[in-house]
Amino acid sequence: MNNMQNLSAMIDRFEEKKAVLKFSDGQTLIVPIEYLPDDVSEGNAIKIKFGNDADTTDKRAQQARDLLNEILKKGK
Repeated sequence: MNNMQNLSAMIDRFEEKKAVLKFSDGQTLIVPIEYLPDDVSEGNAIKIKFGNDADTTDKRAQQARDLLNEILKKGK
């Protein structure tokens, strides 16, 4: 089973160093232009992929556990 989900959007416009993406339901998303391919322009359709980042999730969970342990040790 593929864990990646695709979503399509149009590049509505560029504002400074950000792009405003517009979805078919009218919602917008503002992203830094460095996340877009170099050859895109206003009006282009793009695909966006979402996937689970298990490594980052695990790292943040460990940081939270470490912080909680530190707090609990100070309370003793």
